[in-house]
Amino acid sequence: MKFLAFSSLLILTGCTTLGTAPQSEKYQMEMTLHKTRADLEEAKHDLHTLKMELSILEGKMVNHEDQMASIKKETFDLHQTKLENCHVQILGLERKFTLLETKQEEIFLGFQKIASVSNEMSKALAQGKEKINELERSLATQCKTATELSKKMTLALDQTTKLE
Repeated sequence: MKFLAFSSLLILTGCTTLGTAPQSEKYQMEMTLHKTRADLEEAKHDLHTLKMELSILEGKMVNHEDQMASIKKETFDLHQTKLENCHVQILGLERKFTLLETKQEEIFLGFQKIASVSNEMSKALAQGKEKINELERSLATQCKTATELSKKMTLALDQTTKLE
């Protein structure tokens, strides 16, 4: 920008002194003017080149932004899929856990029934044992009585046989 302002100032001052200057100075001025124009054209070309490079860089930047957005979307989709898979697995585990709890309750109830039946059986066995003990005592008493009767009968038979 400074170059453009300087060159335009140089052109204006060169144009005002052109009519009064001698021939060699005129030639010198024309050469300077020609060089200034060439420099100005070169500056325009450089500016155009910079604009083109800027446009290319902007295109690359947009392309990189698109790629980043695509990568972000793919990553998000991948993580979303993994999260959904984990959620499905957790739900499956929760169902299995619920089934296990139900089975555990059923087993517990079964053990309670078995314990109740075994208590009843223990009571019945104790009562049976008591009855057997009573029968044994009764049988022992009857045996004792039978033995005494047998002795008495033997004595009575002996006495009746002696009397005869």
